[in-house]
Amino acid sequence: MHEANVVPGLANQLCARVSDLVLLTYERTRGRMPGGAPKHLVGVPINLAILDGDRRTAATKYGLDPHRTTVLFVGGARGAERINELALACAKLPDRDFQVLHLCGRRYHPQVSAKLGEPPEGVCLRDYEDRMADAYAMADLVVCRAGSSTLGELAAVGKAGLLVPSPNVTENHQEENARGLEEVGAAEVLVEHGWDITGAVSRVVRLAGDEEGLTRMGAAAKGQARLDAAERAADLVERMVQVPAPVAG
Repeated sequence: MHEANVVPGLANQLCARVSDLVLLTYERTRGRMPGGAPKHLVGVPINLAILDGDRRTAATKYGLDPHRTTVLFVGGARGAERINELALACAKLPDRDFQVLHLCGRRYHPQVSAKLGEPPEGVCLRDYEDRMADAYAMADLVVCRAGSSTLGELAAVGKAGLLVPSPNVTENHQEENARGLEEVGAAEVLVEHGWDITGAVSRVVRLAGDEEGLTRMGAAAKGQARLDAAERAADLVERMVQVPAPVAG
């Protein structure tokens, strides 16, 4: 079995007791996983196609300037209401000196588009992106949720993150995931509960305006990447299930 998050879910805690092999994404999960099966840190498998983006090509696609700092707001395929709220507030800033690439989610697109109106200069609104390699290539800062796969992608592409953990998950595991990247200087965490939009916008503005800081955070994220997670997991599984060949004679 493979546990994607720092905090193991109930199903995986039960499965771990009867598993022969437990694969982990985070070292901090090791002590939280019951059972006596061997535990190996492999990371979370991701689609390596996200590494194929090109910034100039992406800038043309989105109608943005490849030389300007760009903040990507994304709440996953379904979107996230609070991230959309933050993206809209940033897009409407009168003195904004960064670009906004906003993937708002298909279900939110009609209302977000109506609130935004004609997109201001340096703003691109899309409902969905099926080639996240382009969105990541365009971004200098990514404002997003903190699911394990998303964080694995941020590390792989080496991007700074402002992480807004979903509050609607078991045991608040997204915040636990996010704190790991925050601890190594790869991201900051913005908790939804009790936030005020003015303070949230200020954090985006501060991060987007610190070019050296974004570079440091991106490098720290890259240092957490485990691009060989799928291969390592497959190798461990194959070794576990290998059956010795019969002895001749």
